[in-house]
Parts: sequence; structure tokens; C-alpha cells
Amino acid sequence: MKTEFSDVLQIKQREWFPKDHGVDRVAVYPGQLFQAWVGVDESKFKDDQVRSLIGRIGTLVFLVNGKELPFEL
Repeated sequence: MKTEFSDVLQIKQREWFPKDHGVDRVAVYPGQLFQAWVGVDESKFKDDQVRSLIGRIGTLVFLVNGKELPFEL
């Protein structure tokens, strides 16, 4: 990962919003979709290394009203 990342959330409202980048928090209602991503340090990892690890790297923690929300993928 890059040393610092933020603004990684988008919410789907007909299309993904905001378009060009994300925000650091979103309000999600039942039935809405959202996505998040983690920046990879291009100086440490090659493209094929990262692609082979999709779905198996990183830890994503969701906070709802300041409390951690446990979930399983």
C-alpha cells in the first residue's frame, strides 16, 4: 500500500459518485451500493503481482456512527 490514502469511497446513484475520485465518508441507505479501494505502491509491486492478489489483500474496516461494523466477505 501507499503510505497514506484517503478519499476511497464512492456511492452508486445511477452511476458512481463522485466520478473522478472518492470521498472519505458516505451515507449509505438500505439497498444502496458503495465501493472502496486501496492504493498500491507502484514502486514496490508490478502490475501482474497486484492483479494476482485481487480479492486477497488489504483490510477494510467500516465504521458506522464511530463504531466498527463487523462483516464477512
